[in-house]
Amino acid sequence: MRSTFLGFEVSKRTIQIAQKSLDITNNNLSNANTAGYTRQRVDLNSTYLYKASRFTSPIAMLSMAGQGVSAFGVSQLRDPYVDKRYREFTAYTAENDVRHSILSETEKILSDADGNGLVANLDELKSALAKYAADSSYNKELASVVRNEAFSVCQTLHSYATDLENLRQENIIELNNSISEVNDLIDRIVTYNKAITGEYNITAADKIYKNESVIGSYGPNELIDARNELIDELSCYANIKVYDNDDGSVKIIMGTGDELSPHGVEIVNGASYEHLVLKNFKSSSVSQTFDDYDAAMVVFTNGVDANKMITTGDIRSRLDMINGNGSYASSHQNTEYGIRYYQSTINEFAKAFAEQMNKLNSMFEPYGGDSRAMFASNNDYDQHGNRLVDKDGKPVEREEINAWNINISQEWLNDATMIGQVYTPDEKNPDDPDNGVWNGEWKLSLDGNNVNTIYLGLDEEINVGRVGEFKGSVYDYLLFVDNRLGESINYYGEQYDLNSKNANAILDTRQSISGVSKEEEGVNMLNYQKWFNASSRMLTTLDELLDRLLNNTGVVGR
Repeated sequence: MRSTFLGFEVSKRTIQIAQKSLDITNNNLSNANTAGYTRQRVDLNSTYLYKASRFTSPIAMLSMAGQGVSAFGVSQLRDPYVDKRYREFTAYTAENDVRHSILSETEKILSDADGNGLVANLDELKSALAKYAADSSYNKELASVVRNEAFSVCQTLHSYATDLENLRQENIIELNNSISEVNDLIDRIVTYNKAITGEYNITAADKIYKNESVIGSYGPNELIDARNELIDELSCYANIKVYDNDDGSVKIIMGTGDELSPHGVEIVNGASYEHLVLKNFKSSSVSQTFDDYDAAMVVFTNGVDANKMITTGDIRSRLDMINGNGSYASSHQNTEYGIRYYQSTINEFAKAFAEQMNKLNSMFEPYGGDSRAMFASNNDYDQHGNRLVDKDGKPVEREEINAWNINISQEWLNDATMIGQVYTPDEKNPDDPDNGVWNGEWKLSLDGNNVNTIYLGLDEEINVGRVGEFKGSVYDYLLFVDNRLGESINYYGEQYDLNSKNANAILDTRQSISGVSKEEEGVNMLNYQKWFNASSRMLTTLDELLDRLLNNTGVVGR
């Protein structure tokens, strides 16, 4: 026969577990809107008291049957694979969002939508050239208008160069902010690792003592939730992989790996960690061309190059947008079409445009030299506007023109009608061409051929950039750059939408597993309440039985 109070013990334990199940249900409902919270449940099993002794009879074993229910602990409902996929897509989403945003800012700088861009300036220059060429008297005021419009082209290029460099510097600051945020997340994850392993040292001390893994044990769920939320946030910045350690901490690998770190870099492993560092970069100045620019370099504190390791996320996109120089890439730059590339395109445009205009203005004067240049570098003259000369008193070779330094040449500034002049040899010495040429003079050509040549030259084919980069008119080149920029913006916008939808779909899947459903918890609450009530009624029934046994059974000896 079983113990008299066995039923009471079973009912008492059942009531306690039903009450705890209600407590956990209440906890779930309370945290339904808590960010990062994972739904919890009480894990139950049927209790059985094993009697393995050969002296235990079947009757004795039968008497110990029906031990009721026991609770293993409170667990979380979470799927590691879903977490992994979600973090992958959040990295892609953040990456394409940053790329799209930066290139959209680039487009605003280079856009001609408001009629104040480079294309509009070129149109105004062409219009001024046409009016000047059509004026047989070669009005000086019209010549000044042409020069002013050319100056506007220079100013627009200066503005492009300045704004693009400011955008690049801003994103270097943003990159540094992202790195600081990553380092802060790493530190906080390590702090949670320490706290969680400390909790497991208490709740899973038997496994720790046996050097067994605590994975699957019941641990500090709220601390684990907080750590998982930080890991989710970290996944936006770079590609990571997360592994559980036997002591309850996590190991996080960042990057895809290279010859030095074939499996990536352990940025977190229990209480140890690595940080990211943005190395010093060389800021550009107005005297630098695109070939002189350095690149933003990110390394781990162990010396591994993060530029190569990190392949997705916020940091990857900022590195590509800062260092991406397309076909002009050199040194630590890369071939993405980032801010650096569009800096290079306007530098190349300024150079090719100036060379074309200077060449066209020299077609009617074989001995004019570079004194016929319409455009020159700011650095070709001293503070008084005089051409710089070498130690022998000869003019120094003109500095290569770019978007930073392009300007109206001093010769054109001195005489706005220069572009309408052609060289007229001295007719007094027809048998002495050299003397005739050097004794000649520059005169306005009333037929307007020189100005017409410049006017038509704006539509002529030119080579811009490195070999194979582009061949066409200055207008075609600006359209080519605009199309490339527009295509990139559209592509990254579409990729953002696609990856965002995928991330949200996986998030919905995770929410269906880990999130709190108020309807489901409401049903659980009713079930646990009924369970509690039924167990209470069982205890009352057992009490009545015991009362019958003790008080209403016949007295011995009567």
